[in-house]
Formats: sequence, C-alpha cells, structure tokens
Amino acid sequence: YQRRVRVTQQPVSREHGEELISANIVSAAAFKEHQRLERQLKEVEEKINKFVKQTDKDIVKMRSQLKLVTVTPINTISASSNDHMASKVKEISGILRGKKVTRNMQVTDSGVNATTINYCLHIAATKFV
Repeated sequence: YQRRVRVTQQPVSREHGEELISANIVSAAAFKEHQRLERQLKEVEEKINKFVKQTDKDIVKMRSQLKLVTVTPINTISASSNDHMASKVKEISGILRGKKVTRNMQVTDSGVNATTINYCLHIAATKFV
C-alpha cells in the first residue's frame, strides 16, 4: 500500500510536514529543502508583484514579450537531437541571465532590471514544475 501525497501550490504547514516525516513519506532533508524553496518562491513573487500588477501599456507589452521569449523555447523542447536540446537550453539560459533575445524580428531585453529577470525566472519555473 502506497500513500499518495497531492501536490499543491499551497504552502505545507510545519505540522503537516512533521506528519509526513513521521510516516516516512518524506525525509526531513527533503521537507527542509521544500521549505527553503517555498521561501524563495515567496521572495521572488514579492519582488515581481509590483511589476505584474502595473497596467501601463508599455509595461503590459513588455511583460507579454518577456513571457513569449521565455515560454516559446521551453514549449519547443524536444528530444529530436542533441543540437536541438543544446540550442534550447542555451536560449533559455541566455534569457534567464538577462541577454537580449530576437524572436519574430523583435528584440526583447530580459535584463532591463532585476525585476524583469525575476519575472522570466518565475515564468520558467512555473513552466518546468
């Protein structure tokens, strides 16, 4: 009999974590790492919150472009060849390091400031998870 744990985006309480550890469902180290990642996610979301809520047309357009240049290479990853995979990883890596990206004859700079890089990182993380 294997007990399944439902994955949610809600933070796992310390008490629930201790229950999972005592039932040998999750190791203490894994739960500690999970808590660290939850704190890191919260910090990133706080950093990008103001940027995400802005309604200025230029900011909305920038968010749209950043999302497009981040999501497109992730969605097109396939195991067709090593070169293809290397190309996609290089493209995603460049975006997350703040490099300029050209897509559809439009140049997008994800490195405008730390907030835009964090925004791209958050989008990539949610796509991978």
